[in-house]
Amino acid sequence: MDIFSQRIKSWHRCALLVLLFLAIPGARALAQTDVDSTAVPGAISDTASVVADTTSGDLDAPVRYDAHYIVNDILNRRIHMVGDAVVKYKTTTIEAGQIWVDMLNRTLLAEAAPETIRVAEDSLGIDSDADSVHIQMTGYPVFTDGSESMTGEVMQYNFDSGKGLVTKGRADFEGGKYSGQQIKRGAANTLFVSRGVFTTCDLDSSPHFHFWSRRMKIIVNERVIAKPIVLFIGKVPVALLPFAMFPIQSGRRSGLIVPRYGQSQQEGRYLRGLGYYWAINDYLDATFSVDFYEKSGWLFRSGLRYAKRYNYTGSVSGSFTRKNFADGVRQRRWDLTFRHSQQLGKTASLRADGTFVSDNSYYKDFSFNTDQRLTRRIRSQATFSKNWPKARNGLTVSLSEDRDLDNGSIQRLLPSIQFYFGERQLFGGASAQRGTGPTLGASPGRSREKRPWYEGIYFRYNGTARSQYTKVQESTSLPDSVEPEFLVDTRSLANHDISFRLNSPSKFFGWLSLNQSLKIDEDWFDRENTYEDSTLVASENKGFYARHLFNYSASANTKVYGMFRTHIGPVQALRHVMTPSISFNYRPDFSKDFWGYYAQVPDSTGRLIPRDRFSGTPAG
Repeated sequence: MDIFSQRIKSWHRCALLVLLFLAIPGARALAQTDVDSTAVPGAISDTASVVADTTSGDLDAPVRYDAHYIVNDILNRRIHMVGDAVVKYKTTTIEAGQIWVDMLNRTLLAEAAPETIRVAEDSLGIDSDADSVHIQMTGYPVFTDGSESMTGEVMQYNFDSGKGLVTKGRADFEGGKYSGQQIKRGAANTLFVSRGVFTTCDLDSSPHFHFWSRRMKIIVNERVIAKPIVLFIGKVPVALLPFAMFPIQSGRRSGLIVPRYGQSQQEGRYLRGLGYYWAINDYLDATFSVDFYEKSGWLFRSGLRYAKRYNYTGSVSGSFTRKNFADGVRQRRWDLTFRHSQQLGKTASLRADGTFVSDNSYYKDFSFNTDQRLTRRIRSQATFSKNWPKARNGLTVSLSEDRDLDNGSIQRLLPSIQFYFGERQLFGGASAQRGTGPTLGASPGRSREKRPWYEGIYFRYNGTARSQYTKVQESTSLPDSVEPEFLVDTRSLANHDISFRLNSPSKFFGWLSLNQSLKIDEDWFDRENTYEDSTLVASENKGFYARHLFNYSASANTKVYGMFRTHIGPVQALRHVMTPSISFNYRPDFSKDFWGYYAQVPDSTGRLIPRDRFSGTPAG
């Protein structure tokens, strides 16, 4: 949520760098540095990485300065550094063509250094004596603190008053370019900017668009007050605000979203992303932006996000475009996306997300997100889940839609319901605890009471029901000029799955364990396949039809122990265990005429071919 407010704040973050520049204690250290007493006035030294004596001042870190030439004027207490001059203190660095430090007046001055270049007037060399001398400035002052930097033509600072001045300051922050004719520090944490300019255009000298303000007052980490603010397209002013105030505190803050300028052959010049970020409260924020195209129209985008910890979170976003092109084409297109997740108490939850578009090529034409542009299948779904931990039951209800953006096919589940009934005893209930402890009233030495055999029967239930809607293109090899035709089908299905399991509470004959299980499936259909001739082509009859399937299994096992004594060294005896087992599984042949699930259809030769009455259904 902070990205928008940070971009608003970055409008004047160049001023923060000025504050750091104006407050560097390293400059004060230079004024208090002890100079070599053996040096003569105006001595010139060629040195590098000179470390100031920090013991004579109030510094907590050394100051290092370096240049091609360093002039120490001891009588006037001045230091002049020329040629790639660098002053470093902690994380702060000032680089310039030349830097002066006046210890008497307690000031620092950094500016570019002149460089003489001899240029031949005649590029062919015919008149080699007609050379000229040009002087150009190199090494404009650069202030750096960490990863942020600022450039200006002249940087000044007064150690006593704490005031400073930067002439024609420039900086790049978070995709934007900032500059000011003059930036002056007044009272603590207050900056004054004269003729400030901001733009996100890539051009440095003549940007396609920029914002200009005649006067700005910056209260660091609080707010920016500017008047007036003018929007320029090229060199033409197109919008004016007489007064504006922007918060620059940390955290989420409402404010303007700075647009980007561009140009296209079909739609002309444009501004993208001009909008407003609204931090409504701690749980809610919104974004509104518009893209304006000179030759076509506009595209409006908006988004709403909300979140409450341990309760719910989600977002809703969408866009709408209204464009009229010179060739008569009119566009009215849109998209809508939502996400929602909510915890309903401790045992229930709701999850929903959806994506909807006006046409299949919307994301290709308007989205700047690479993943979104490549997405050719969109899915929307909603799921409600509820469970009962003590009863070991669960319920899930879901809706979904899958849409193919290439061929327009759609598949929906409206709805899908699943209920799960956890395994439990069919008989016994509370009495099932018998046999797990001593018999009531019996002495501790007596054996536990035996459980009756029917208390070893367990059962579980699982039921599902769903309705499926499909829409598929009848032919995929049509030319673009032909509108495709679609086949629409709706099918419903319900399934019940009941399982019984018998665990023998005691061993037969005292040594044989026997386990049995029975699984019963019941499917309900809304149609069946019928075959009326030998073509083996099915037709459908709608109605209510049921199919019952089951299978039975049993397994038995025991353990046989044996021991024989060996008396071989320390080995007194060997003990072995054998676990023989046998299992039996039974499932009828449901293709028999007795069950009626298959139709016997004669082919062209008269041979009967079995055909499933329920093939092609969601149950298979």
